Amino acid sequence: MQSIISTQFTPDELTELIRLAVSEAITAFVPYPTLPTEPRYLSRKETAARLTLKTLWDRTRRGDITAHRFGNRVLYKLEDVEAALSKVRTTLNR
Repeated sequence: MQSIISTQFTPDELTELIRLAVSEAITAFVPYPTLPTEPRYLSRKETAARLTLKTLWDRTRRGDITAHRFGNRVLYKLEDVEAALSKVRTTLNR
């Protein structure tokens, strides 16, 4: 048996209820947050914290890691650095 409940909402209250319902539906539908499409860049200092400056210089010279110039700054893509590090880990695990 269905019952009908009549209530009154202001337009703002109704808008907020709809917004909440849509937000919950989207959250339930998309289980993982979307990843940013822009690459994240690291400075030499940040990159050297994962490697050493000498290793960074050697890897850049050999072409394992690509350096990107922005004016006077030299930056490295985080994904390039992580790929180079995983390549080293894979080589060491053999």
